[in-house]
Amino acid sequence: MPLVLTHKADSGYDDVPEERYHFPSRYRNVIERCAGEWFVYYEPRRGAGRQEYVALARLGQLWPDPKASDHFYVGV
Repeated sequence: MPLVLTHKADSGYDDVPEERYHFPSRYRNVIERCAGEWFVYYEPRRGAGRQEYVALARLGQLWPDPKASDHFYVGV
């Protein structure tokens, strides 16, 4: 099943779409299972979103967020 990650510029997460994806720990198992796989970024309509798929990337290394123990980063 293809992995779809949402990204919104004003979401409050510390995402940099071309470098890293920031997410809560409840999604860690999914991200770990998909390590090395391709995914698509989806931009939701809420706010100023385009409600469309906007990029394709591959999941990289996972690391904990040093500022929030219940969040992680994954490189893209």
